[in-house]
Amino acid sequence: MKVHLVHLAVPRLQTLQEPNRRTARAHLASLRAAFSNLRIVREQIIVDDNFRAARNSFSCDFTGVFTYSPIGHLEPTGEHLG
Repeated sequence: MKVHLVHLAVPRLQTLQEPNRRTARAHLASLRAAFSNLRIVREQIIVDDNFRAARNSFSCDFTGVFTYSPIGHLEPTGEHLG
């Protein structure tokens, strides 16, 4: 199973402010803690006027609690994803 993360369009000219950096760092830290052997590949970058989007795929083993899920904490399944 190939898993894709799709980042929605973000204004290209907007700079990443400190609260957004903290949020991004916290999200990445939670991914690293929850998914061992994490490998993220940027498959595609799309730029349209002032917007950009990225399609990423990843593979990993779900071995820890994922604390940054939009639906709450997710318990590990031990499954390999990707």
